Amino acid sequence: MIRHFIRRAANAMGRRYHYDAGHINAMADRDLSMAIKYGLATTFFMHRKPLPASAFWAARLTATRLADCGSCLELVMAMAREQGIGAAELAAVLRGAPAQPDADLGMRFAAGAINRADGFAATHAEALHRYGEAGVDALAIAVTGGQFFPLLKRALGHGNSCSPVLARMQAETARG
Repeated sequence: MIRHFIRRAANAMGRRYHYDAGHINAMADRDLSMAIKYGLATTFFMHRKPLPASAFWAARLTATRLADCGSCLELVMAMAREQGIGAAELAAVLRGAPAQPDADLGMRFAAGAINRADGFAATHAEALHRYGEAGVDALAIAVTGGQFFPLLKRALGHGNSCSPVLARMQAETARG
């Protein structure tokens, strides 16, 4: 019964976001407790309070792009759009040039944490000043979630490159 519920939820999510949830269904078939834990992780990685949506989604999008899974990147973009983040802002984050200050900080935070950038301590301090400890916690969750799912998919043999997604977005942006 629980396995059926997990499969149904995964398939509904797949339809909602035009996303292949086959790896989730396969996990549910192989090991029910693993699938339940996956679901719990999914809810944890969506925690963003008290962070502004633009900072959270910029951090999540940047982390996902750096993990290089195209279908995960498309999923994160669809989820961000659902939370009110516009296509132009998402494209700007992917180009590394968001105009919105919270999106810029979220992007820099994610890239700095993942790449172990020399200036990350200053970026962390800026985030702490702007959002407080709970906001930094939410940024850390966004970054970790943005890396977790693509890496898990790749390790399960379901990962794919971001290159086609980025090329398509670049072409759409050029067309106006």
